[in-house]
Amino acid sequence: MKFTGSVLLLFIAGITASPLATRGGKCPKNEVWSDCGSACPEYCGQPPDTMCIAMCQSGCFCKSGYIRSKANGGTCIRPSQCPK
Repeated sequence: MKFTGSVLLLFIAGITASPLATRGGKCPKNEVWSDCGSACPEYCGQPPDTMCIAMCQSGCFCKSGYIRSKANGGTCIRPSQCPK
């Protein structure tokens, strides 16, 4: 039981610390830091009129004119670069 609790605590600490580490550093190419970015960023192949919760998240987000190459992350690319 102690092991499970320790693993859970380390997991939560990692999630909490990760935005702080990124904030002080650099975001990847074509991304910028935001304290309140979309919880549902646009991505290649995204269905039209996708519902999204109205919560903001801090982290690195695609610059204006760029979208994610995949639904679950990926690099920021221009929409014209999305696979057809």
